[in-house]
Amino acid sequence: MRTVGRFSGGLIQTSAAGVSGHRIAPVDHSRGGFFLFNYSFANSVDQNLSVWNYNSGWFQAETGLDNSTVLLPIDPDQSKYSIINHCRWDSLGQILPSLIFKRSFHSYVLDNFAANNIAAMPILYRLA
Repeated sequence: MRTVGRFSGGLIQTSAAGVSGHRIAPVDHSRGGFFLFNYSFANSVDQNLSVWNYNSGWFQAETGLDNSTVLLPIDPDQSKYSIINHCRWDSLGQILPSLIFKRSFHSYVLDNFAANNIAAMPILYRLA
């Protein structure tokens, strides 16, 4: 997988080898919007997938997320990440207020990451 997009006026490039794992629905790349690549680090892929399954319901309910694809490493022993989650929203207004103002983001999503020793490195960008 390779994607190029504009982020804060600079060019970002992401390159990773993976196979499609779990998903809510395919991510639509045919139109603009705000895309997320969330690189996750966990003790195991299974543990990370379990947390992704648990937390995806929050994103569906609180941000209207209707798509998401999880990329699994081809060789987990050689990968820096246990999973990469990729999804899209039509507007920043669908995602940003929930991340900033909803207390449940911290008490549900982030606390769940912490309890399971998962670190996430999200990259949010707008397709130019």
